[in-house]
Amino acid sequence: MLVGMGSVAAAFSSSTKTARRSFASKINQKGTLSLSTLSDSDSEILHDEKSKSEIWSRTHFATFVEKQCKSRSGISLKDALGFFDRLVAIKPFPSIFTFNHLLGALARMKHYSTVVSLCRKMNSVGMDPNIYTLNILINCYCCLNRVDLGFTTLGCLLKCGHEPDTFTFSTLVGGFCKMGDTGSANRLLREMEKGRYKPDKFVYNPNIDSLCKERLIKEALNHFSEMLSKGISPDVFTYTSLIHGLCNSGRRKEAIGLFNEMVHRDISPNVITFSILVDTLCKQRMVTQAHGLLEVMIQRGEKPNIVTYNTLMDGYCLVGQVDEAMSLLSEMICKGISPNVITYNSLIHGLCNSDRWEEAVGLFNEMVDRDISPDVITFNILVNAICKQGKITKAHGLLEVMIQRGEKPNIVTYTTLMDGYCLVGQVDEAMSLFSEMICKGISPNVITYNSLIHGLCNSDRWEEAVGLFNEMVDRDISPDVITFTILVNAICKQGMITKAHGLLELMIQRGEKPDIVTYTTLMDGYCLMGQMDMAMSLFSEMLSKGISPNVVTYSSLIHGLSNSDRWEEAVGLFNEMVDRDISPNVITFNILVNALCKQGMVTKAHGLLEVIIQRGENPDIITYSTLMDGYCLIGQIDVAMSLFDFIVNSGHEPSVVTYLVLIKGYCKTFRVDEALRLLGEMLRKGLKPAIAIYNTIIDGLFKVGRVMAARISSTRCKVMVKA
Repeated sequence: MLVGMGSVAAAFSSSTKTARRSFASKINQKGTLSLSTLSDSDSEILHDEKSKSEIWSRTHFATFVEKQCKSRSGISLKDALGFFDRLVAIKPFPSIFTFNHLLGALARMKHYSTVVSLCRKMNSVGMDPNIYTLNILINCYCCLNRVDLGFTTLGCLLKCGHEPDTFTFSTLVGGFCKMGDTGSANRLLREMEKGRYKPDKFVYNPNIDSLCKERLIKEALNHFSEMLSKGISPDVFTYTSLIHGLCNSGRRKEAIGLFNEMVHRDISPNVITFSILVDTLCKQRMVTQAHGLLEVMIQRGEKPNIVTYNTLMDGYCLVGQVDEAMSLLSEMICKGISPNVITYNSLIHGLCNSDRWEEAVGLFNEMVDRDISPDVITFNILVNAICKQGKITKAHGLLEVMIQRGEKPNIVTYTTLMDGYCLVGQVDEAMSLFSEMICKGISPNVITYNSLIHGLCNSDRWEEAVGLFNEMVDRDISPDVITFTILVNAICKQGMITKAHGLLELMIQRGEKPDIVTYTTLMDGYCLMGQMDMAMSLFSEMLSKGISPNVVTYSSLIHGLSNSDRWEEAVGLFNEMVDRDISPNVITFNILVNALCKQGMVTKAHGLLEVIIQRGENPDIITYSTLMDGYCLIGQIDVAMSLFDFIVNSGHEPSVVTYLVLIKGYCKTFRVDEALRLLGEMLRKGLKPAIAIYNTIIDGLFKVGRVMAARISSTRCKVMVKA
């Protein structure tokens, strides 16, 4: 039978060849064919040839499309849509694999909505998808944050008789994770385990990454342990996600331990892994170690990228080593890595923080020359730096440059500039800028109002400041602890302590917790008014709320008690602060020295000077002047003068107050010539004597009977005052 079939086939082949030769002979010399000369058999041959040509053309085009989709250069959206239209026009349809190549290419180009649209068109023309088509569609839905439609597609997949694979489930798990729904992702993973689908690293990795991003590090590490126990090998993505999560949670040592583990497993860290660790070390000011890690990276053949270098440069700027950061910039450029706006922003910020704002401006000009457009952050950094230098006109000029370049100033720009105007006392200009900002549709925030309220308070315009406070509340902008503290301080300075305390109560009612600065400011206000019992009561309230006092708190209370002649309580409070391991500063000691001197206990006050030095605190000119005044008060002017000689020999510059103390002491003991000598010394040093000094000397001269000299001094005094 096989032989018979072979003979039939041979006979068919022979007759076909004869017919083709006959057909070929009917083609004229011009290569054309007249339809009138064709027989029925000739028509069949022509149809057969056309059919074969179409088949070849269809196959060739499909292959061409697949190659284009696989090529490194890829295809444009326009070409892809053109290819799709031609493919669906071919009948019968080309293989579904050709369409899958096209859909996959579009998905890689992130044209997810286009893929969804094309899949619908394929369905409308009756083309049957396969598992790969549906997986691509599910992936696109997940990338569009429509995991619900991804699950609908999964249902269609099952209805069509297809079996979902691990990729199907890993895509859905990734979709949930992308939306931050880690719980649903984890439930899907568990459902997989119940069935016959075994999760792999592509299912675990997005879960672990999502848990790390949500700071659920314990759960992420549990998933990691689960992977290992099931024999699923982690990859660089697994380790990088965990290292990033640990770093973000402040668990640097564990992150480095995991890094060493991955290296031990022969899993090569990539540039992202290294960059994460460099960033963490820099944030903890361990810049030397971070730079060392960069060297390790290069030794392992991993090329640092712009992110790695930017991170390390920012780290150096953070610790004030701007020259090292600049050196790193040069190294980066030499390696062919072009700096970007983030690079320049970090360096400009570092230079500004090191008071090298002129170099920062130079770097700004360099980035413009490189055709790197400064962004709003760049301008904000420079505006802030120039404002701190008090060059407010230049800072405002920079705002104009910013607008000219098409960069829109934001709330930070305006607030920084307003704060600059407030710092130099030009509050009206700040308020004008505030109005301009609102006209441009930029809404103020709490920091804006704090700057303006502070500026108004510093200009003794506290009533306007209160008006601005009410305005911010009307705008539904909640005042913060800084707002209240600024106002409490301003109102205390006006002596309206009851109103200031009322603000504290309002603050608590609004749910804003007063801090150490708020309480200390109010306590200081009570101390200034001599209401020490209220200040001490507030101190107790603060402690009961778990707010720890600081050196400023104690200094204010000690000062208040000393001024109220309750110096023993002041000394007790001093001992309490030492017991709390709060180191007294020179201001604290000066307050106590002054209190003891006023009580005539100058020896004890001098002993306190020795304590100051022993504790490593440097006495200042106020300390010495106060102690000299104490000695003068008890008539020991020579001891005071010895102390004066000591401070001059120690390199301290006596102030006008220091001279006044000694001149008073000499005049009190009728040693007017010594007082006149000191006055002459003052004038030679270029110090302008205060009126009190002239009055003291004139009074001293009268007391010793040198009336003419007193009158001459009085005349000179009047001339000096006019000058």
